[in-house]
Amino acid sequence: MNIKLNLLAFLFIAGNAFTGFAQLADCTDPQATNYNPAATVNNGSCVYPVTNYSPVLIGNLGSALNESSGLAIINGELWSHNDSGNPNEIHRINTADATITRTVVIENATNVDWESVTQNNEYLFVGDFGNNNGNRTNLNILKIAITDILNTVNDTVQAEVIQFSYSDQSTFVSAPNNNNYDCEAFFYANDSLHLFSKNWANLKTKHYVLSAEAGTHQAALTDSLNADGLITDAATNADGTVTLLGYKNNGNNLYTCFIWLVYDYPSLYHCFGGNKRRIEIGSALTIGQTEGITLMNDNTGYISSELITAGIFTFPPKLHSFTIDSYVSDIVTTVKPQTIQAKINIYPNNFTDNFIVTYTAQSQTDYRLTDASGKVVLQGTIAPGTTVVDTRQLSAGIYFFTANSISIKLLK
Repeated sequence: MNIKLNLLAFLFIAGNAFTGFAQLADCTDPQATNYNPAATVNNGSCVYPVTNYSPVLIGNLGSALNESSGLAIINGELWSHNDSGNPNEIHRINTADATITRTVVIENATNVDWESVTQNNEYLFVGDFGNNNGNRTNLNILKIAITDILNTVNDTVQAEVIQFSYSDQSTFVSAPNNNNYDCEAFFYANDSLHLFSKNWANLKTKHYVLSAEAGTHQAALTDSLNADGLITDAATNADGTVTLLGYKNNGNNLYTCFIWLVYDYPSLYHCFGGNKRRIEIGSALTIGQTEGITLMNDNTGYISSELITAGIFTFPPKLHSFTIDSYVSDIVTTVKPQTIQAKINIYPNNFTDNFIVTYTAQSQTDYRLTDASGKVVLQGTIAPGTTVVDTRQLSAGIYFFTANSISIKLLK
C-alpha cells in the first residue's frame, strides 16, 4: 500500500514538474494574424497582414551617385557607391539634404560590379559580386581600413581583397537575368560576412556565410527564403534584426519595392527560421529603384535608389529615411536565449569544401573531427564567434565533430 502511494506521489510530482518545463512552439508575435499567446518558443510560423509603409524623402542624390547601390555608416556618417562600370569611388552623403560631401578613390580596385557595402569597427567591405549573367569567376570583396578612409589628408586608399565562390555552384553558363547566382546584398555580423543572393530565376534569396579575412574562400550556403522579388541590399543592427531590400516586377514593368524584416530567429546562420515580415514601401516610380539600405541600432535607417529612365521620363536617384520601430520594438524574443545554451552550431551539416562552426563561449577550445571508424582526420582550435574549417581533403562520408564534450554528426 505504501509502495503504491509513494509511486503515485512520485508520478504526480514528476508529471507536474515536466508540465512546468514543457514548451509550446508556435507564433509568438502579437502583431501576427496567427499569434498564439500560449506559445513559449517561436517556430517561425507567424503570418502577417499586408503592411504598407512610406519612407520619408530626404532629397535627390547628386549625379555622382546616379547608380547608388549600397549604404554604410562609418563613424556616424553615411557612405555610398555606384555599381558596374562606374569609377572606383565611395562617396560621403549629408543625411540632412542628400548632398555629397566627400569622395574617396580606392586606388587598387576596378568597379566591375560593386553592388553593396558594409562595415565593422575596423573595416569597410565593398562587394564586387554583381553577377547578372550568373557566370562570373572573379567574385570578390574589397576590404579597406576605416582609419584610412577617415584620414582627410588623403582621398585615396588601398584595399585588401577577399576572393570567393559559392559552395553550391558547379556550372558557369551565361544566363542573363535568368540565374540564381547574382548577388547585391550583404552585411557583417558575428565575425563573418553574410551574403543574400538575387535569384532572377525563382525570386528566392539564398543566405551564404563567408570569411571576412583577405584570401580565397568559399561562401557556404546556410538557408533560403522565398523572397517573391529581387533582393538588392541587406543590413542588420545590434539587436540582430535583418532587413532585406528589394523590388518586384508586377507585370508590364510596373515595379513595387519592399523590405523583408527578419527577426527573433534561432541563429543568424538560420535566420529564416524566425519571423519574416514583408513591408511594402511603394511604387518604384515614386521611391525609385531601391538599391541600398542601412539599419541603425535605434531601428531607423536609410534607403537609396538609383536613376530610372523610362521613355521620355527620368526619375533621379533619391535618399529616404525610415523606421521599423513599430514593427519590432515590442517583440519579446523567445528563441535567441536558447541559442546561447547551445554552445556549438555547425552549418551546413551536409558540407562540401568547408563548414562553419559558431561557438558561444568566453574562450577558445580544441576540437577534433573523426571519421566513422573513430580515426582523427582533423583537429584544431575554435574561437568564440565563427570558425571556417577547410574540408577539401576529406572524402565523402560520415564524420563526428567533438569539442567541449559536445559531439555533432556531420555528412560530406
